[in-house]
Amino acid sequence: MKRIQILYLYTKDEFNLYSCIIKNTLIECLSINNDIDCFENKSEDEDNNKLLKIKSNCYNLVFVQNSQSLLQFKPLLQILRNTPLIFVSYGNDIHGYIAPIDNLFAVFKFGEADLKSWGIPEEIQTCLKVPVQKTNRYPYKKKGEKIPQIIYYPTKDSIATSDSVLLSVLKRLSKIRLTIVNDIYSVLASSLPADVRVVSRKTSLYTMQKADVVIASGFDAVQAIANAQPCIILGDYGLGGLVKQENYEILQKWNFQGRAGAYFREYVPDELLGYEINIALHNTNKQSLQWLQKRIIEDYNEQSFREKINEQLQSILSVSRKLKSRKTLLQLKPMLTSVFSLEEKGDIIYIKRGNAYYNIIDEELQMVLKQCDGQNTIEEIADCGFCYAISAMRWYC
Repeated sequence: MKRIQILYLYTKDEFNLYSCIIKNTLIECLSINNDIDCFENKSEDEDNNKLLKIKSNCYNLVFVQNSQSLLQFKPLLQILRNTPLIFVSYGNDIHGYIAPIDNLFAVFKFGEADLKSWGIPEEIQTCLKVPVQKTNRYPYKKKGEKIPQIIYYPTKDSIATSDSVLLSVLKRLSKIRLTIVNDIYSVLASSLPADVRVVSRKTSLYTMQKADVVIASGFDAVQAIANAQPCIILGDYGLGGLVKQENYEILQKWNFQGRAGAYFREYVPDELLGYEINIALHNTNKQSLQWLQKRIIEDYNEQSFREKINEQLQSILSVSRKLKSRKTLLQLKPMLTSVFSLEEKGDIIYIKRGNAYYNIIDEELQMVLKQCDGQNTIEEIADCGFCYAISAMRWYC
């Protein structure tokens, strides 16, 4: 099989470790069967020289992670405007996203953002989960440990909300040792209580193995569950509580980032957090932890992740090739949501993309769009006499 030439553009987010994990995971996966170049910034002269040498036909696919990259690499993306682009998104809101661009063929989505409201149709969205990196099994209770060990993974937004609440709760609990895993917190170490220590994320997995309870969110919570550790979800969207068989699915739908339906930076009452910590410290249901571990390994499976990525890449390349020839383009089967949606206001029908309204449509174009159901080819629709409208649209299978 011919190797695909891929360009990956990424702008480092100093405060979001998850974005870096996503980037590293995708690059590792893509590099197995393809040739990939990655540019994280344009600050170094060597990288600048390489970027200036890129031509319009250098790559088969371009990956762009986060909207900052779309802005930072705008001149380069203009050169590659005929190359299929895959946008990599993460997070639970649409802040920073852009409306679809001409060569956007797919969105690899690692969060719960409602991209439909931003004009990105569902059929070009691929929902992905970062696979568990390591799944060693550890015993539930460590013999000989007299003082319970709580390991906490804060987020970039938790200093103003959850952190002070957690420290307040731990003051009321006797004989608890807290370890905060975060590099930024090293500057605050001297102001923290004596029984609280701060360690680097480089020691994250080793530290997690020593825990009696892990308090985390997002991918850190996934790692904790994969290591059969009792895990309390405390994140940017409030308190999700101790992960159990009964609440696993609803917490997973919220990416283990807090309470389902919560608002961003939701306040967490001391009493509720203290209650969850007490339950977790006295949780002896080893069978439940093993069930959770097995389930998380199944849901965040590396092999399934790779198969899904490769399947999407082949589909994108196939559509891209067909769009270049009128003969093969006519065989594509368009779907209405890939073109735009329609909305009726009174007796008038408007074209709508996301939250934006465009022109009023006439009866003939309306008849064309009703046939875009993924069942009929462009050629079949054209045979009905609607050629003028077809030539002005962008189609996907």
